Amino acid sequence: MAETDKSAATTESPDLRRLKGDRDWSGYLTLDNFEAVADRLRKLLDGHPYTWVACNEGFGYRPEVRPGLLMEKVAATLLAPDHGHITVADTYGVWGLSAHWPTRADAYAAGSYDEAIKRGAHVAFKSDRYGEQFSAEHFAPTGSRLYWTVAVEHRGEAEL
Repeated sequence: MAETDKSAATTESPDLRRLKGDRDWSGYLTLDNFEAVADRLRKLLDGHPYTWVACNEGFGYRPEVRPGLLMEKVAATLLAPDHGHITVADTYGVWGLSAHWPTRADAYAAGSYDEAIKRGAHVAFKSDRYGEQFSAEHFAPTGSRLYWTVAVEHRGEAEL
């Protein structure tokens, strides 16, 4: 009987398969899924103008709004064995998110939502009658909570 190479046979979790699909998805950004999140961002933003909105607890939650942006590049980089990063370069500048949790189960084991997002982000992809969005909640290195929403603009279309 031939011996099989078990290292080549990887199984993908149902959560990761859902993330890679076109369905709504939310979860912690992890080392297991940060490349799939970057791929989904590329697919969402490629060729579509979008509005980026951020609220920073450290600045009193006054929103920073950047409309009409175009994505130039989305990169997913493993910076260290325990640190992955997604960087999005657009027509305004650069924004990004870090992943430190190995898996979703590791993030849940942190005990609380706040503790989990201190080492990474909670992200979501959503599509509804108003369009497609990506959102993230995480903590800045300075310790303040950040909320981001990226919404694809649908210019010239009839109001829904």
